[in-house]
Amino acid sequence: MSNPEQPTHTTTPDPRDRVPVGMAVPSLRIAYVTVPKAACTSMLWGLVGLADDRPGVRQGSSDIPEVTPELTIHDWRTWPESLTTLDRLPDSVLAEGTDAAGMSWLVFSAVREPLARLFSAWQSKILCQEPLYVARYGGQPWFPPPPRSTGEVAEGFAAFVEALGADRSLAVDDWHWISQVRLLAIDRVRYGCIAGIDRAEPGTAHTSGLEIQPLDSLVAQVNAHVHDQGSSAVLDLARRNATLLPLSAETVSAKTAQLVADMYEEDYLALGYEPPSLESAKGLSWEPLLRAVRMLVDRHERIADLARIARERLSKIESLESANYHARQESAALQAQVEHLEDERTRLGERSRSIEDALESLVRDREHLERILHSRTWRWSEPLRRIYARTR
Repeated sequence: MSNPEQPTHTTTPDPRDRVPVGMAVPSLRIAYVTVPKAACTSMLWGLVGLADDRPGVRQGSSDIPEVTPELTIHDWRTWPESLTTLDRLPDSVLAEGTDAAGMSWLVFSAVREPLARLFSAWQSKILCQEPLYVARYGGQPWFPPPPRSTGEVAEGFAAFVEALGADRSLAVDDWHWISQVRLLAIDRVRYGCIAGIDRAEPGTAHTSGLEIQPLDSLVAQVNAHVHDQGSSAVLDLARRNATLLPLSAETVSAKTAQLVADMYEEDYLALGYEPPSLESAKGLSWEPLLRAVRMLVDRHERIADLARIARERLSKIESLESANYHARQESAALQAQVEHLEDERTRLGERSRSIEDALESLVRDREHLERILHSRTWRWSEPLRRIYARTR
């Protein structure tokens, strides 16, 4: 993974072959399966609030180039220890809604009308040119320039949708445009509740049998489950990651809307949605919104520059730390050699002193022998020594 937020690139495995992405609070026995651009940022922060008394205290520690503090929640490395990712849960939690001890879990998610979700994702990530997506797709022919009219917005979105339809690998390259049905893994996960963030009334999808609740109903069900676990915390969905430009006949053509309906047919059928009929946003002043989008593009470009500078400086720091580490290792090795040489010098010094003592002893013995040889007693006793030698 190049980004802790999500799996990326064309080597991403098919969502049907992996554990859904999401967040769990083991102490409260709740698990949330993430569907991007369906209130997922709000949901994740809400779960942090349920699990931790100080939500957001670690968001400044994230080093990925997300463009707002709220989006750093997608960096799972900054989560409090009270939270975990879904792939660390026992298989039975998602498949059966119970853990190894037989305790019931609430597994839930939220969905959105597919066209509105895709347009929001494209607008947020591509049109506003978030740094992560400029790095990944900035060289593609369908990547749009900052828009100056609603017509340019519609053309840019149409080019993106056509690219999704023409390139299967692109369609599964990023979880923001992967089918919601596949992200939910509805054939492998037992849900206690799925909400439609744009639903006013509950409804049952005929093809999947899923009952899609209004968002308020999901919040109430989560809170009831949390209270059953002995906690007085409540799910707060105050944080938002909203987009500026509304879905309308000015920003999305009827042809593009139909392409999306065909591409995401499984979502429409399984989640009980009907393709929307786009209406003109009459009376809306578009120029301030488009100006705001261009300002976001400039801001995101600056964030990308700062992230690049930070990465380069971090790389230099890591290089210097590595060089410092090796220098310390070499210094320690040299110090060990110095100590060894000091020990050897001490040993040789002791040996030298021992040799000097032996030499001094020999000199003394020689001097003593010389005195004996030159003494009168030695000279006078020479005849006796000769007689003694012959008798032997």
